[in-house]
Amino acid sequence: STNPVTTTAQACTTACCTDPDECTQCCGLGFSKSLSGSITVYWTPLINLARLQYYVEKRIYGTSGAYTAVGTVYGSEVTENGLDFLSPGWQFRIRGGQRGANTIDDLAVAVGIVVPVVEPTVRDVELRIDSVSATSISMTWRRPYESTGFGATLMEVQYLVQVSADGFSGDAMQNTKQYGPLVDRTNRETTSLEAIGLTAGVTYSIRVRTRTPFMAGWTTAYTSLVLNSAPSEQPGPVNQLIASTAGLYSVVFTWLPPSGGTSPPTS
Repeated sequence: STNPVTTTAQACTTACCTDPDECTQCCGLGFSKSLSGSITVYWTPLINLARLQYYVEKRIYGTSGAYTAVGTVYGSEVTENGLDFLSPGWQFRIRGGQRGANTIDDLAVAVGIVVPVVEPTVRDVELRIDSVSATSISMTWRRPYESTGFGATLMEVQYLVQVSADGFSGDAMQNTKQYGPLVDRTNRETTSLEAIGLTAGVTYSIRVRTRTPFMAGWTTAYTSLVLNSAPSEQPGPVNQLIASTAGLYSVVFTWLPPSGGTSPPTS
């Protein structure tokens, strides 16, 4: 392909990028920073990056003026500084070409993205505990943005899971395990993690910190509600489960305890 980062057949979407067989020229164009006059956009080439070059342009969102050059890029992201953040946002577009021939394909439609300068409405990530084992706790949470408006724009979100044995009291990091940062550049609706290496019988306080492109660092990250959970040994499967008798409207089941002598469930 002479234009490996764009598509003329269909819109460049996250689903397209996760299935290259369906769209061989998809880009996954998103942004990882929009802060203090600086924006970083990224993309996902589907062929050898060493062979490619990209021409990136920008203009103020909502205007019909001409795009101005950001420049030719040989990697997969670029940062533009000194932007006017009193505007409603910035539009970026990108074309791909061959590095060896020093070409840019001007015939295909450039892939574009609108980057907001004000953060979209944020929602609670709704952290939940899914399951526990003797040494682990599994959990799931959702993306901090609705998949509408600017919240649907492809952007990088980072998560840091903190699991504390002392309820985050005193020095919060003294008895706290940290997992991450977990980086999502695909707008996943939910993210899951299994916190391992925990101690059975200890009640842990768990929270998720969320860093978005509109934050300078983790000190301003959003923090979820704190949940408490304790790892514990779980019974194994029962043995010899059978339907011993059956009536017109009922069935009686019998079984033997799991291996190891743990009592079977009673209901």
